[in-house]
Amino acid sequence: MKKALTYLGWIVLAVAIGYNIYQWFAIQANEREIAAFKAKENKIHKQIDTEATLIKKQVSASGQISEYDIDGKTVPPGKPVFKGKKNIIDTSAMALEIKENQVKSLTQLNAQLTADNLKLSATVDEKNRQIKYYKDPHLAFTIYPPVNPADTSDHGLADVSGKFGLTATQFWRRSGLFGLGKKRDRLGFITDDPRFTISDVHYIGFDQPENAISLSVHAGAGYDIDQRTFNAFPGLRLKVGRMTFDANYKYHFETKRFTKQVSGQYNFKLF
Repeated sequence: MKKALTYLGWIVLAVAIGYNIYQWFAIQANEREIAAFKAKENKIHKQIDTEATLIKKQVSASGQISEYDIDGKTVPPGKPVFKGKKNIIDTSAMALEIKENQVKSLTQLNAQLTADNLKLSATVDEKNRQIKYYKDPHLAFTIYPPVNPADTSDHGLADVSGKFGLTATQFWRRSGLFGLGKKRDRLGFITDDPRFTISDVHYIGFDQPENAISLSVHAGAGYDIDQRTFNAFPGLRLKVGRMTFDANYKYHFETKRFTKQVSGQYNFKLF
């Protein structure tokens, strides 16, 4: 009788798992239809403006710090209609030799270098020509006189080099009074020279869906408070959407026995 009940329990568990998997696939199919309809509707009625809005900018002797609002510019996978840079995705994908659906996010920025009233230095080369130059940790250039002074089309040559650091950080910040509002996506830039500044930014991101089905191997240990016993186990974990199934092979140290355990759970998303 005990054996029959055990078999019955396994059958009930298998049916429950099968039914949940069927329900999950049915829900996914329905959600895909809804998502496809919304995507089609958005493609017709909504355009994605890729231009980011400057929130604040701070310039100091050590560089520039700027913050841009990119909230609402992360969209579901697909090919949205752009209001800003219309060819921002396909141009980049073509240059990198990838497909457009391989793009996770894209940031395009325009920067400028403005250096005024630079004090030049001078030296003499092996031909006894005066060479003017400028050099600091980030910017350097050298101005050479004409090779042939008699040539009216020869006005000299110049070598220019620059090295500037740019750090980009994507983050969120709460809006509203005292920072109690909703989270908004932000994009920050930090330069290491105040002469090197960001003028405008375009951004587009695509949601990266989690794997619907995954299988992993795990190991763990536990303590039974009622029995006051320890156990350790390896196991397998199958995740199907919000459902998780565990199969563990437990070793009980006090009884020196192995037991098999199968469990399932449904994860409710609260936040």
